[in-house]
Amino acid sequence: MTKKSIVIAVFFVALLQVSICVAESKYQDLLNANDKFIEGVENYTKAIDESKDAKGVTTAINSFAAHIEKIGPEMRKALSNHPELQKVKDPSELPKELLESNKKAESVGQKMAQSFAKIMPYRNDKSVQEAQAKLGKAMMALVPQPTKEEVKAQVTKAATKATTDKVAKAVAK
Repeated sequence: MTKKSIVIAVFFVALLQVSICVAESKYQDLLNANDKFIEGVENYTKAIDESKDAKGVTTAINSFAAHIEKIGPEMRKALSNHPELQKVKDPSELPKELLESNKKAESVGQKMAQSFAKIMPYRNDKSVQEAQAKLGKAMMALVPQPTKEEVKAQVTKAATKATTDKVAKAVAK
């Protein structure tokens, strides 16, 4: 995979680490989506391990990309339903009940990282490159995107701060 795809995958696994929760009534949607994601990663890494040539690698990557595209809407919805979990930056901030789930997510992340090394011999194959691009796009689509209103609010806040800072500097002179 390209460096960008690797960064995206690592980011997503990290996001999963902070998004997993046990309380069924409140977080069942996240648990279900996470289970599907982990199952997909496990199938993907197994297929990569069993690949003997570029065609096998391409098939494995395309299958995983199709899986991610399929579960993407469910994953985005689950993540957007629990924005408070996206603020957790360190796994140590997770409740004790989440430690086992965090270990599972870390294990999946390690398997995925190892799969990148197995793809390297085929990185110049055009079909592998196309499959990697498709997977990268699918992975990027997993990350919840801000609404137009949220973007507008962020821009307004930044502009207001910049204006306030300029006024404060002018007054200080």
